[in-house]
Amino acid sequence: DFSTNVLVASAGAAGADVESVRVNEEDVAQAEETARALRASVEALTAELDACYRATFGGITLVVDEGGASASAESGRRFEDMTETAFRTLNASEPATAAALLKEAEKDIATWLSFQKNVHSIKARRDRTRDSLAEAENALAVAKRGGVGFLTAPAPMKTGTVEQREGTRKIVLLSGFESFNVALYKASARDLKKRYPHVDLLVFSDRDIEGRREELEAALDGADVFFGSLLFDYDQVEWLRSRIADIPLRFVFESALELMSCTSVGSFQMAAPSGQKAGPPPAVKAVLAKFGSGKEEDKLVGYLSFLKIGPQLLKFVPGDKAKDLKNWLTVYAYWNQGGKENVEEAFAYLAAEYLAPLGEEKKDTNFLAKIFGLGGAKGPKPPKETPALGLYHPQLEREKRPYFESVSAYLDWHARTRAHKVPVDAPRVAVLLYRKHVITKQPYLADLVESFEDSGVLPIPIFINGVEAHTIVRDMLTSDYEQKRRASGVIEVDSLKSDATIVDAVVSTVGFPLVGGPAGSMEAGRQAEVAQGILGAKNIPYFVAAPLLIQDIASWVQSGVGGLQSTILYALPELDGAIDTVALGGLCGDNIYLTRERVFALANRLKQWRNLRTSARDERKIAVMLYGFPPGVGATGTAALLNVPDSLENMLNSLREQGYNLGDQDELPSGEAIVRALRALEENATIMAGYDRGV
Repeated sequence: DFSTNVLVASAGAAGADVESVRVNEEDVAQAEETARALRASVEALTAELDACYRATFGGITLVVDEGGASASAESGRRFEDMTETAFRTLNASEPATAAALLKEAEKDIATWLSFQKNVHSIKARRDRTRDSLAEAENALAVAKRGGVGFLTAPAPMKTGTVEQREGTRKIVLLSGFESFNVALYKASARDLKKRYPHVDLLVFSDRDIEGRREELEAALDGADVFFGSLLFDYDQVEWLRSRIADIPLRFVFESALELMSCTSVGSFQMAAPSGQKAGPPPAVKAVLAKFGSGKEEDKLVGYLSFLKIGPQLLKFVPGDKAKDLKNWLTVYAYWNQGGKENVEEAFAYLAAEYLAPLGEEKKDTNFLAKIFGLGGAKGPKPPKETPALGLYHPQLEREKRPYFESVSAYLDWHARTRAHKVPVDAPRVAVLLYRKHVITKQPYLADLVESFEDSGVLPIPIFINGVEAHTIVRDMLTSDYEQKRRASGVIEVDSLKSDATIVDAVVSTVGFPLVGGPAGSMEAGRQAEVAQGILGAKNIPYFVAAPLLIQDIASWVQSGVGGLQSTILYALPELDGAIDTVALGGLCGDNIYLTRERVFALANRLKQWRNLRTSARDERKIAVMLYGFPPGVGATGTAALLNVPDSLENMLNSLREQGYNLGDQDELPSGEAIVRALRALEENATIMAGYDRGV
């Protein structure tokens, strides 16, 4: 018919397989049958749900007095035809009547508990069925159009190969927890092509491992360079390792250790040869030892300092391994500085050092050029330095002012120009930001900082690389608690700066462990004790409120936070002592967006935590939760290798000694007695009859 002919013509013009556009009546019939069955299931579940409402509310009679209050009566309004929709309408139009109806229904404990259980179960099944129905109806619509989307060009035929011109060199860039930078990397690839026509830079994100696997696999086949960053997913790492093994040059930064060990740059290898220890030669190790504070947890921070001067020093170290290590460090220096220009220069440096056109010999540079970095006009430029650390505020960007380098300078500026934005007694909150997000001007940062101000919180936004997060908290931030301890002679942090700023809380939007950041994420818990010591010295709340970096908002709303992301961004910081995790937003396409109401909720929690810390202890209310799964089998108050009753008893006594109100009785109940009482509460008799009648 006419519509089919239009689809065929448009498919042919787009280069698609024309035969695939022909409507397959069998596919349409099958899709219609699937959709029909799912619609029937939704209707049946709705009917089952309505039956629950009638059974629970149909026998109740209410009368409403003139004041609007409802009460049970012999004669009055009945609800024999109550359904889910009818109850929703009643609640919207007559909330007092709906509230009275619920209160009356709750009096029959057994019926009420059964109603709640059945309704939750039916609604969950119906929601899943509705999701399946939406997918089936979409599949039906596509089948009726011959397998193509509506008002969109049909997908071209997939060849599974990446075109590569004869004589070109190929670099494959795969980015992980930074999909938001894909557009920047692709722009760098286009400009690199103008300078090095024989080099193709192919850009992928970790999502392409699933979505464009054939294309990625074809790109890796025959590549000259693999470049990976922030890749952690175990299955993805294992898939990649076997496919990059034969690529001559491999650069992997801030990723899973198993993948970073694949780094190979000429004679420099991250992985240890059999029987040997991996890493730089002894002379280089001696140089590296001079950077950093000397503390074990600060070694990774020392590498950041080494990046600036290391490549220049390594020119004087003999041997090819030092030369290749210098090149590795130089590329990392470009990459770490961030921004489009530095990304482009990183790959320009690679092209100049290793990717001469096939068949051409690389021209030797003279000794002075090697020592002082002299080169031709077309060669890579030195890295464009961006601040390694600083204080961010969107107003500074609008005014095109440099970032502040100290907290005191930032607070002075804020007091002069933005004091009207926050109350005088607003809580001071240090907010750790990921430096790459600041350098690439991610728009969500402005929303975050200004939403804090709008909520009555004074933000102190400090951007960092990630590996030095613990040094910022340890050395640049302090608290009233720490200052009082130091005044009494208790020094827990010997590196605290004299101008350290007092804050009420710390919020990390970076995620990852406090010590090591992304580079330390694959050694979960190794430095947790160090982190706990730092946070314990401050004795202030440490929150993790990172946006989702590899998950779009739609899938987050539908399915919750993904497993890997939950681990990297939230679970690992909890080992350090993070509390009250809040996911602030996620991806829309390749850009990060905030859910502003979540920022306001976080700000409210920050204010409540500050108020709690300044309240009298005997006015505080504390809930103690004990493990009790599975229920009803005596598991309440148990834990492997721990005496829960005695621990509970010791904790309650300690709380009383510290001034918390645990009642007027002279002697507290024993831990065993409390656990026995809790176990009684989970017995079926108690649940069905209520505590007073069941115990």
